[in-house]
This record gives sequence, C-alpha cells and structure tokens, in this order.
Amino acid sequence: MGRLDLIVEILGEAIESALTRVENRRSRAIQWLRETTRPPPGLLLHAPDGSVFTGLVLVDSNRAVIVLALRRLPQDQPRPFVDVQSEFPFNHRGASSPGADDLQGRLRY
Repeated sequence: MGRLDLIVEILGEAIESALTRVENRRSRAIQWLRETTRPPPGLLLHAPDGSVFTGLVLVDSNRAVIVLALRRLPQDQPRPFVDVQSEFPFNHRGASSPGADDLQGRLRY
C-alpha cells in the first residue's frame, strides 16, 4: 500500500468518525428538545370567552406572552362583522361593491 492510499484511508476514517460524532450530537439534541418541549400531563389552557386556540404559545410565569395561533370562537357566540365598504371598497373589476354577504356591505368571517 503506497503513501497516497494510506493518507486517503486515514482521511476517510477521520471523516467517518467526525460524521458519527455529529450524528450523535444531533440525536442527543433532538432527544433533549423532545423532553424539554413536552408539556406536563394535564396542562390545559382556558380562554375566558371559551375560545379554542391551535398554534404556538410562549409562556412566562404562567402567563401567555406571545400567541401565534388560530382562534375558534364557541358555537353559540356571534361572529363579528367587517365593513367591506370601508375595508375593501372595490370588487374584482375595480367598481364599488356593496359587499359579499349582505346589502349593508358587511362580511361575516
């Protein structure tokens, strides 16, 4: 076996060893992340108006400080209206439009 073959073999083993260490660190990091982000059993957040949220919540001292979530209002709660005339005064052709859901230009969402 010549010197070049020996150097290539040593480099190959060094790269393989480095990749194994990186994979082990990645596996440990993923396991740590799974354990630290798992909420305690029975944790449930309640909104005062009965809304249900799906998304991400950042909590500090048991208070939600950032919420990036979709909100679903309770079935018996009326949905708010948006005044389409003031928010979106033109229809798809550029002419004024009275609205999509009713004659007063209000859009239910």
